[in-house]
Amino acid sequence: MFSKKKNDLLIESIEEDGRSFFRVEPSGKEPIDASVGRHRYPVVDISAEGMRIYRNNDRELEIGEEYPFNMPLPLVNEVISGMIRVIDISHMSYQCAFIELSLEEIEKIHQFILERQKEERRAFSRVAPSHKAPIKLSIEGHVLQIRDMGSGGVAAYRGKEKGLEIKKEYPFKLPLPLIDELITGTIMIVDISDKTYQCAFIGLARTETDKIHRYILEMQKEEGGAYFRIKPSRKDPVQVFVEPHTFLVKDVGAGGMAVYKDAGKNMEFNKEYPFKMALSLIEEEISGIMRIVNISENTYHCAFIDLTREHKEKIHFFVLERQKEELRVKKRTSSVFKSGVLTAQTIPIPEGPS
Repeated sequence: MFSKKKNDLLIESIEEDGRSFFRVEPSGKEPIDASVGRHRYPVVDISAEGMRIYRNNDRELEIGEEYPFNMPLPLVNEVISGMIRVIDISHMSYQCAFIELSLEEIEKIHQFILERQKEERRAFSRVAPSHKAPIKLSIEGHVLQIRDMGSGGVAAYRGKEKGLEIKKEYPFKLPLPLIDELITGTIMIVDISDKTYQCAFIGLARTETDKIHRYILEMQKEEGGAYFRIKPSRKDPVQVFVEPHTFLVKDVGAGGMAVYKDAGKNMEFNKEYPFKMALSLIEEEISGIMRIVNISENTYHCAFIDLTREHKEKIHFFVLERQKEELRVKKRTSSVFKSGVLTAQTIPIPEGPS
């Protein structure tokens, strides 16, 4: 076990840094609940030094206090236990430091983090920007349209530009429209075909790589539909107010939402709108700016712009509670089928307006 002195230094470093360099979030498909004292708390993120857990108003933990805990780590089929100290409290979560954690338990956390990083890297495959929101790479005074991109590099159409050289490094700028960020750094031309330059990022700063990951995640949400999104319950619908209209929410996640069209309530592609939305399941309200990134026959697809961390946490909490709610419904429905009794309440009913 760590000595008390080493733990105190560790906790001080966490308090200064705010978060661990190797902190990961549990998978949306495999959320983690930590048992702290006599209660359970959903885990926001975890590192070898500590974790963040969602608050629950009727289960208050106190800053500076120490509590026993245990927590499953699903990807590695392990359970860890020990003591935590609450070092910070926000509106939605507790920041906790592990204290006197054994080296064996720390190794389990490292294994979990490694598996989650592998899982995320698999998810961060290359994506092609939307044709409605193309991305342009500025390099050596030229502007090239991106064909696809990943965290390691991009493929850019050559067009009429034939002057860039293979194996040569160039400074570049790359705007990421879905998240309103600009990344800069050095890029190398690693291959040239008739139509494209294959480019690799060279020594890209972690802050810039994080922006690419965020962009790819938003693209996956947009292209893949309900990637980390969830539909509100038909019995407890969610509505979003976009002045002067109110729309019914089809699905929602931390990166954006889809809302059903309504006759006479029009929004325009690529335009930004202020919004307010009540998440009734958790009795919270969020507000901010959203951009219309796509329009389908029945739906407006919206990306959140500069949503605060607090509001993202509220959405994460809502998604988590809806997942739990759906799981309980599935278990009840399954038990009804097994008993040989089928009622109108167990028949799946399509969501959304008729």
